Amino acid sequence: MSLAEGNTRAFVQALNKLPRPKTTPSGFPNCWHFTIKTLPMNPPDDLDFLVHLPSGQSIEEGRTKIHTLPSPVAKAKVITPLLLEAFVASLATGAHGETIPGVSAFVPWEWSTRDKKLAKALEKRLKELGVRNELCTVHVATERDEILASDVWQSWKSSLLGQMTGDPVMQAMMSQDNAAPDVRPPGTVIGSEAADWKEHKKSCRNVNEGSAGKNNLDSFEYYRSVARTNPKAQELGRSLNLTIGTHGETLYHPIRRLVVTGNDTDENLELFFGPNWKQLAGPVHKDARMEVLLQPSPGETGYELYSRWDKGTPTWSPRPATNDELVQMEKATRMLDGFNAMRP
Repeated sequence: MSLAEGNTRAFVQALNKLPRPKTTPSGFPNCWHFTIKTLPMNPPDDLDFLVHLPSGQSIEEGRTKIHTLPSPVAKAKVITPLLLEAFVASLATGAHGETIPGVSAFVPWEWSTRDKKLAKALEKRLKELGVRNELCTVHVATERDEILASDVWQSWKSSLLGQMTGDPVMQAMMSQDNAAPDVRPPGTVIGSEAADWKEHKKSCRNVNEGSAGKNNLDSFEYYRSVARTNPKAQELGRSLNLTIGTHGETLYHPIRRLVVTGNDTDENLELFFGPNWKQLAGPVHKDARMEVLLQPSPGETGYELYSRWDKGTPTWSPRPATNDELVQMEKATRMLDGFNAMRP
């Protein structure tokens, strides 16, 4: 089960039923630290990186935008379902979702993050979703914990890069020169997001201050509260084998489904994500377009990375690349040619 195949409520119910031991099966304290890291990809994406500091075990969840979100509240909306998935679905499964014999899922005795404001926002979000009380406390980690987690991240990232070295498509999508740093300063924006940042902050501020108008909702809230009750949006969702509002709270899955079926028009994006869709959903859409246009073949590492999102897709018919996308694809192709030239 993943958040692409079930809803948040089901994950909360599953999480609340899991045991909460003080120690892990190996006898270490059952304490986990999570931090947001950026994948060394072009374009870059963020993930929730959870580390069991006593053992160095890690869980990686998500491929989405987190660092560039405007507030701890907005980040908490994205991170919370990733935390749920980490312990409900990922802890006791292998890299491709297979069950590991003799390994059972459990929840942490305590979890922590370095960002105090984010910790408070996550506590509030966990309570709103009905997570059991003892898991609604998110501790503020020490600087030493963050450094230890970063050391584990560096090892994991090095391993990932090593695995991708033999995958030409993924190699073409990776750019060390353009890869984002592991941590971006608060408020940092990249690429096309910069032009919309002023209006983006204004829109999100309206939501946080309790504005009731649906035109002021950000893409997350619109998709979850408005699109799911809109008959036209529901009809579009059914044609895509997509049930509106049951895919967690990241935007990537419904946007990718629109892209791979060729339905990612401005009209449909607004139907799903509201009149302000370009501010939050826009950058995700841009990334999804490039990833689909550079889609790796079955059996390649990159194919496994994307395959779960496309389960149930009725057709593969993405729109042709635009002129700007052709330029980006040409750059990726040159990188691919250079890689192939170095191969024996």
